[in-house]
Parts: sequence; structure tokens; C-alpha cells
Amino acid sequence: DYILNNNLINIVVPEGSLLNYAITEGKEKEALWLIENGIDINAFDGLELMTAIKKNNNIIAKKLIDEGIVINSREMNDNPLVSAIRFSNAFLVEELMKNYRDLIVAYSNEYVRNCSILDIAERTKNEKIINIVKKYLVWFIDVKINSRKFDNSCFSGLSS
Repeated sequence: DYILNNNLINIVVPEGSLLNYAITEGKEKEALWLIENGIDINAFDGLELMTAIKKNNNIIAKKLIDEGIVINSREMNDNPLVSAIRFSNAFLVEELMKNYRDLIVAYSNEYVRNCSILDIAERTKNEKIINIVKKYLVWFIDVKINSRKFDNSCFSGLSS
């Protein structure tokens, strides 16, 4: 109540937000309270979701997804779908692919060339993750083909 009464819910702390601090410290109950009481979940470009993924906290991650957290996916390391794949979190891979189509991208930089989400999944050698990614890519491609806006450059490496 002190936080709400003194309008402190959105203060910035060294970890970013109070929410990110709560997630980092494993304080799930407090993190959920902050979300339910209106903390700005979009103040740090998805940092809280990335922290929840790294801490393997599916409850907080799902709550943030359900609340519509805005995600920065310009860089591979900022993409929560890439993190969920790398941490072999099948539940979050499915949730993110279902709810955030803009995370299904291919990356090219000085280290990778046309690296797709499927390429990243295949590197894990985790069949469950690979199958989830393929399932949503097939659905996504079907939707794009049917709407005649398909660009296959993002899907290099997609195989049956």
C-alpha cells in the first residue's frame, strides 16, 4: 500500500524497474502484485520478460505476455523467443510464437547470416522446441501465402 499511496510503483532502481528487481530476486508474489496494480510493464523494452525467461519463471512470463508487454526484438539477444528457445522452454516458445508474430524474424549481422528462428531451434537439438517452431512457422507461412504477403527470406532453413 505504501508503494501505491506514494505513487512509487514506477520508480527506477538499479535493476531497471521494481518488477525486474522482484523477478531477479525470485519474489513471484510481489512481481504479480506489481503487475496487477498497474506497474508500467513497457518502460524497459521487454527487460522484465527477458529476466523472467532467464529465471525460468513461466508464471510471470505468461502474465507479462497476457498483459501485452511490448518487446524489442531488433537484436537477436533482445528477442525473448530466441532466449526461450536457447533455454529450452517449450511452454514459452509456444506462448511467444502464438502471441508475438513479429518475433519470427531472421537475423543477419557480422556473426550470422539469415539466421532464422528455426535455425536457432535446430541448434538446440531439442525435438520438442523444433516441432513447436515448425508448427507455428507452417501456420504463419499459410497465413502469409493466403494473404499474398509472403516473403520467404525469413524462412531459410525451413524444412519438412
